[in-house]
Amino acid sequence: MQIEDPVPEHSPSWPKVWSWVDITLITLSSVLVILIGAWMLASFVNAPAQEPGSLPLVYTVSLTALEAIGLVASIFVFGILRKKLSWADIGLKPTPRRWIIWALLTSAAVIPILSIVALAIQLALGLPTENPQLNFLVPDQFNWLGAIGMVFFGGFAVPIAEELYFRGLLYHWMRQRLSVWIAIPLSSVFFGLLHGDIAVAGATFVIGMVLAWFYERTRSLWASIAIHIFNNTFSLVLLYALLAAGVDLSTIV
Repeated sequence: MQIEDPVPEHSPSWPKVWSWVDITLITLSSVLVILIGAWMLASFVNAPAQEPGSLPLVYTVSLTALEAIGLVASIFVFGILRKKLSWADIGLKPTPRRWIIWALLTSAAVIPILSIVALAIQLALGLPTENPQLNFLVPDQFNWLGAIGMVFFGGFAVPIAEELYFRGLLYHWMRQRLSVWIAIPLSSVFFGLLHGDIAVAGATFVIGMVLAWFYERTRSLWASIAIHIFNNTFSLVLLYALLAAGVDLSTIV
């Protein structure tokens, strides 16, 4: 039985969809939506007066939702509407089912690698070997309804939004001008920088390379979205499952 080659043939050129103006408008709009929304939320919950770990989970969940809303809304207004594009033009087009299967298998293999990368960075730089996102994901005022909200927004909504921006917009724009060998690592650097903490940024850079490669090969965002959703959802569900089991989360990277 012959095994079908999972790599589809495609044109080496990328259609001229995005310009500097598009990148600038969408990025600035996303940042403004997130910053203004975060300021309004902080005022509502009096966040500046509290320690980071004591913020209510509704605040951190809302910030997560804001990221997804800001990115998708900006792409819709300044991409879809302004340029009269379709969602398929920016990557939401069908992809063979075998690629989704490959994506999920790849995601399962990459998850432990990401933890090793983050831990290696912490050890190399003499940083505490702890999860730097723990206070955000599991604040003192924790509740399970909020955890469900975090899994939905952090596990599903944000991956879709980030794939639309970082692969559908930023990577596509780079590939219109640069070779694949430059565009993949360069777009992954920006993806990593979004996540702040250097250990998290390093791990995010690695998975960003994987996500960009899948988009390069399929010209569809669905495989990358599948990897991103699987990675985020698995990590969040595992984190909350360990919490429910009474495990000390402070030492988990």
